[in-house]
Amino acid sequence: MASQKKKFNGLVIFSVLVVALAAYVFFFEYKTGENSEEQKQKDAKVFAGLEVSKIQGLIVSPNSMNPAMNIKVAKLDGVWRVTAPVNDVADKDAVETYISTLLDEKTQDSLGKEAADPKTYGLDQPKGSVALTADSGEDVEVKIGTVKAYDGTFYANITNKLGTYILSPVWSAYIAKHPNDFRSKRVKRGVFESWDRIVTKVSGKLRLELNKVDDEWQSVPKSEIPLQTNLVEGFIFQLVNLEILDFVSEMKTDLGKYGLSSPQIENHLSGVKDSKPYDFKLLLSPKSPNGEKQYSAATSSDLSGVVRVYSSILNVAERSREDFYDRRYPFQFDPTQAAKVRIATTDLKLFAQKKDGKWSKVEGSSEQPLSNLKLDELVKAISRIEASGYLKEKGKGLTPSKNKIEVQNEKGELLISVVWGDEYLPKIDDPANTGLKFYYATTSKVPNYVLSLKQVQIEELNLKSLFVAAAKKEKTP
Repeated sequence: MASQKKKFNGLVIFSVLVVALAAYVFFFEYKTGENSEEQKQKDAKVFAGLEVSKIQGLIVSPNSMNPAMNIKVAKLDGVWRVTAPVNDVADKDAVETYISTLLDEKTQDSLGKEAADPKTYGLDQPKGSVALTADSGEDVEVKIGTVKAYDGTFYANITNKLGTYILSPVWSAYIAKHPNDFRSKRVKRGVFESWDRIVTKVSGKLRLELNKVDDEWQSVPKSEIPLQTNLVEGFIFQLVNLEILDFVSEMKTDLGKYGLSSPQIENHLSGVKDSKPYDFKLLLSPKSPNGEKQYSAATSSDLSGVVRVYSSILNVAERSREDFYDRRYPFQFDPTQAAKVRIATTDLKLFAQKKDGKWSKVEGSSEQPLSNLKLDELVKAISRIEASGYLKEKGKGLTPSKNKIEVQNEKGELLISVVWGDEYLPKIDDPANTGLKFYYATTSKVPNYVLSLKQVQIEELNLKSLFVAAAKKEKTP
């Protein structure tokens, strides 16, 4: 019995020793090795120990022999700016993406402290360099040699690492930068959203004047048709976020050369914030800086020179007040007041009347029973129609009317009259040209305007469904 007890105790001691040994191997050998490998990966990074959020500046030298070409970008009061060779607002995303990419780069190999003379690798007169400055004041510069290894990799010196290192061929792209790569590509610098006035001149003549009164945009003079807020706000958004494709010049002394001294279009936005007035002007000319029709010249009150933009902005910038009219307004009425409906189209004639909540056919071209449910849906569908736009051209097929729906109340007073005429396709250069067909239309609420309706909106009225087969009994909801 004592012998068995000794064996049992020995087994317990042995098990404890095995567990202790395993724990030692795991925590001191495996974990230490794992941490050591992780540390090696961190140390292999070219800019080891730096983080994007900690970087306060960068210098890119495309040609180390010509310091005048150096591109300097700095974070000033929390905002990135290009400070040399031009002074301009920087594109935050472009700058931080560039920095983030650099911080992910690793050295591929090291020639050690005893590397040959720097001349051997072209490091006595480097091809170019990239330097980052951290918020601690630490500067880390990477100099790229003019000599490449047999596989296209570069030799480099890194200020916080001894010796010569081998870097990826992609570093040629990192140093081959242009100031424009970091500049903001918007004609409007900074952020301002409290706009309350818009004025547009086309060829020197007033085209548009809008004021914001009690959070509602109104035309000057005020129009009978209300303006649609999202259309006005969308217009402003397109102007201030207009993309710059290229910086043509850094001075405004040559505006005449690009047709901007007397611009075809001038958009002026203004507003007040914290009791301070704010103004922004955008000048546009159809004259292309490089002769290609898809481009136009532009400048703004926020820019120091002339830029190239897509010419499609011209169609946006010269909009008139009709382009901002509420597109739902022409069809708005109270469908619960509907008591009489008259339909006269190329395919259907119908006069229906509602009594005690039920529609009945007074006269019509179809012998089939009328669907109470579908006629109610038709009336509601008409009140929800939204025009695609107000047209400046004369509509076809509206006088005399080809297709017409009238909705009246119980007293016979007109609630709405909708007329649509011929189908049409927008012109090739019209932004509305998406391959869809449209109808010319008008309503009793805007009798002096021609509207554009998508073909699908007419189809969704589903006039053919107003009747049910005689054999079917419609369930009353």
